[in-house]
Amino acid sequence: MRGSWTRPVAIYSAALALFLATEFTLFRNPFYRTLLEPESYAGEVELLLAAQRNFAHAPAGTVLVLGDSRIREGFSAKIADESGGDALLRFVNGAISGSTPRSWYYILRELDPQATRYGVIVLPADDYRDEDGVWSWADYPIDLPTVTACLRLDDAFGFAASFHGLDERFHALRGALLKGFVYKDDVQAFLADPRSRLARVENYRNHSAAWNYEYPGRSESLAGLTVDWSRRTIHFPAGVEEARRNDLAAAILRETTPQFGDKYRYRKYWLERILDRYRSKDTRVVFARVPRLPVQRPEPDLHLPSAIRELAAANSHCVLLDEDVLSGLEKPEYFFDSLHLNARGRALLSQDLAARIRKALAR
Repeated sequence: MRGSWTRPVAIYSAALALFLATEFTLFRNPFYRTLLEPESYAGEVELLLAAQRNFAHAPAGTVLVLGDSRIREGFSAKIADESGGDALLRFVNGAISGSTPRSWYYILRELDPQATRYGVIVLPADDYRDEDGVWSWADYPIDLPTVTACLRLDDAFGFAASFHGLDERFHALRGALLKGFVYKDDVQAFLADPRSRLARVENYRNHSAAWNYEYPGRSESLAGLTVDWSRRTIHFPAGVEEARRNDLAAAILRETTPQFGDKYRYRKYWLERILDRYRSKDTRVVFARVPRLPVQRPEPDLHLPSAIRELAAANSHCVLLDEDVLSGLEKPEYFFDSLHLNARGRALLSQDLAARIRKALAR
């Protein structure tokens, strides 16, 4: 009888030991991070970290611009560098597609462990007002795959607790403790064609920084798009495919949802954690409102809070840029879809943001 249950226990114990050994020798080994798919969320973070490890520019002159795909498409470090006519500042586009203030906190901790690397850190926002949207920022699913490599064991419970839903908390905790659950698809893709993955990784590590710096932006334009707000209809220019029309309609004509202050609490918590890392340092943290849509929507008649304004007022090392300056870029001719600036918009945003940062630092 004894053997009837001891054998399954031994098998399960061996399987668990193998799983844990793989977890701690492979997925928590910095070497595996260098093999991640370069175009994945985690792969983008690793490429940024690798590029910045080789970046030896003086901290006082380095401006790191964080953000999601809006900044990745809409901000050019090259144009910003060249717009000043001097070498006093050097700009870095640190945007990661789909990233949020929660993921910025963990990415910054990896990029800047001593909080002394950058002279300026720019935190973009599509609005300074905290309007709850159609989805919960706290339960945003992309944060886990984005920052898995940055999470330490002692982060697991705090990271999971920052999610609201029980399922989201469970998956966040499991992924933070056992990274193999997050990396399993990446591992399968690697094992299916390791030679191709290794070649892609080497190519991206050698060239992606230059590609990003030289990237001119997209040439497409939504010029000709108009909105009839009384009828809630959109006239699309010729050539805009149905999928993009649907995205535009959803973004432009969306209804205002009931407000519970979730976005305010989320922003207040994570942006304050970022500010706290630089409170006693020389780094200035800049909040910048960036263009959000190819048209300006009528603002809902709501008295909304603003975590960004509160934090800027309470922190002397923080700079709040005028949110209305860039509203002139919220025009169809500067966008190629519902969220992203095209090449013309990219050039204008880069020049303007660089000029306003230089002016703010001069003051």
